[in-house]
Amino acid sequence: NNITLLNGSLENIADHKEVIATVEYLIHIATAWANTDSTYKINIDATFELFSYLNPDIHERTVYFSTASILKENNEVTDAAKKHGTPYIKSKYLAFQKLQASEYWDKTVTVFPTAVLGGNQQAPYSHISGGLPKSTHYLNILKWFYIDAEFHFLHAKDIAIVTERLLSAPLETKTFALGNPLL
Repeated sequence: NNITLLNGSLENIADHKEVIATVEYLIHIATAWANTDSTYKINIDATFELFSYLNPDIHERTVYFSTASILKENNEVTDAAKKHGTPYIKSKYLAFQKLQASEYWDKTVTVFPTAVLGGNQQAPYSHISGGLPKSTHYLNILKWFYIDAEFHFLHAKDIAIVTERLLSAPLETKTFALGNPLL
């Protein structure tokens, strides 16, 4: 009963500033995936505009979603993400750097999910899962290729369980990389 979903775009976040000022717990999952200059405006500028509308006397905690693409093997942020990443990855790197230096850091937990799988008739598909059905026509061609690759993945349901815990548990750690063991 006490959950408010703000459906829309971070481009118009000011339209919701009165509601945001009443927020005790914020789960910030909105992001721009496109690899354009607007990616920076959404993932950095609009994100911090959103944070600026939080009332520090009411706000308790934010769970902010970044991406494991900005981490190196030991789950530390890598400068390679800034140098070589796509605009999406660079924007997430820069946003995290800015967040650590901001007044919002003390009340923020950052989650670095890996490749997210999930979705069904009742729940929206993740970015990756949503694209898989559109790619099935390539299966006949792909069977002739061999790729030596490694990746981590995580199911959306697991992210939901972890997020719920991060909202209420006492925290000694401010960052969490989420994912199953390397495949």
